[in-house]
Amino acid sequence: PGRWDESQRRRGDESRGRVAGTMSAGPTLPVAGAALSGHWCDYIDPCSGLPRHEDCSTCVYDEVSGHQCLLKYHVSQAGGCKVLLHPKWGTACYPATIFTTAPAEAVLAALDAVAASETVLVTA
Repeated sequence: PGRWDESQRRRGDESRGRVAGTMSAGPTLPVAGAALSGHWCDYIDPCSGLPRHEDCSTCVYDEVSGHQCLLKYHVSQAGGCKVLLHPKWGTACYPATIFTTAPAEAVLAALDAVAASETVLVTA
């Protein structure tokens, strides 16, 4: 109890790979970017922890710690990894972070556009 066996670890790795690929290659960010036209906007690459469109940064952003600190989400340990515990979906979530200089109204409009165009659930 409390330890993952090899099949659970393998399924978790496969699931993370699928989600990371979707986050990196999906159309969500271009839709949000179009809605934020005229404002700086970047997101964290889930594979590296680095900004996706900035070349001058070597600082890795830990999205799990960011969600834990800013949104007060709880975190669990799974081996050597921190796992985010969403208040509604538990561990069935994938943290993602977008940084922007856009005003709140533009960000909310971009999130509405993303939610309307995809099967991605956007929540805080």
